[in-house]
Amino acid sequence: MTSDFTANTAISILCSYIKNEQLNIDLNEEQIKDLFLVMKAHDLTHLPGLTIIDANNKPKYEMFQRAQFMAAMRYEQQQYQRMKISELFENNGIKYVHLKGSVIAQLYRESWHRTSCDIDILLNKSDIDKAVKLLSDELGYKLRQNMTDHDISLFLGDNIHVELHYDLCESCIDLNDAMKSAEPASGKKYEYVFTPEIIMLYHYAHMATHFKKGGIGLKSVLDLYLLEHNVKYDKEILNNLLTKGGIKKFADAMLHITKVWFEDGKPDELTDILKSFIFDSGAYGSLKHTVTMYMHESLEKNAGSGNFKYAINRIFLPYKDLKYIYPILLKHKSLIPVYQIKRWITLLSPKRFGKVKKEIKTVAGMNADTSCKIIDMLKELELLDSK
Repeated sequence: MTSDFTANTAISILCSYIKNEQLNIDLNEEQIKDLFLVMKAHDLTHLPGLTIIDANNKPKYEMFQRAQFMAAMRYEQQQYQRMKISELFENNGIKYVHLKGSVIAQLYRESWHRTSCDIDILLNKSDIDKAVKLLSDELGYKLRQNMTDHDISLFLGDNIHVELHYDLCESCIDLNDAMKSAEPASGKKYEYVFTPEIIMLYHYAHMATHFKKGGIGLKSVLDLYLLEHNVKYDKEILNNLLTKGGIKKFADAMLHITKVWFEDGKPDELTDILKSFIFDSGAYGSLKHTVTMYMHESLEKNAGSGNFKYAINRIFLPYKDLKYIYPILLKHKSLIPVYQIKRWITLLSPKRFGKVKKEIKTVAGMNADTSCKIIDMLKELELLDSK
């Protein structure tokens, strides 16, 4: 668990970054180590060096200095590939929309300040096969994992990961409407951009999706603040879309926490709970939070021990989850037993078994009180049924 001092220091760093101010703070070596671990968990280790006074001159901050170089290099590598992919799609008549970090990076003081683990691009499903062949043949990308029901992943070496989306996981967004209303990007023939309201809706919806699956990190909150203060959208239209999608209360809570952290908003019990949850989640969610959700689903569907039902569901993965891993089941449901066995073999491989052991350990160490607080919070945000 993150200490209050480290959490507040991290928030102060984000606030200083937003205001383009220097943070006058002198940390001892232990505090620097704690801060580094937290910022690393949230993929933000480069920000302290950009905000703390003299951080780039003092040897004790060397780890943050090195992180700036790594962040800049990662961004330049990804940006070069974005340009190559855009050029490829433009030359071959493939309509595309850049998503997530590619869009939000433009709102940061410098684009490389916004780190991303991959390149996300939305295409029409009818163009997926053509796009995959072009990326493979022309740019050398390789497929390393199965196609899901909403995207396909390609890799170039060990550093570049591209996700081609042909559907959006966020159920509150009508993909057809989003694509139809998308506007041509300036100077491009086939690149499109979402309308301001869809940009905002997508970010809130994407936050909600990850929030329910395992949590969101500090970067998502910083992104939201920058979006809210730079994207000119119609509030009435957005509020109607959020309400229709069932995430209005969640969106309000997320917006409020940005005001508490970065402005003069008043904290309350919910913002305190959210603060702890977000810091505990890290950039990609917490296994503890994910397990809590699975156990809750098991208890909702079946009476009995949550741990036992969770274990059964993880061994015999339900069809609704198994089809994401093996999309062939969408057409051939009768093959479920075959792919259950295939999944067990995969889980027992040396590469995956370490993760399995970690999950078992997490389930065994679950704290009932903490789990209940998380579930109550999700219900209060109307991300779960309140029954």
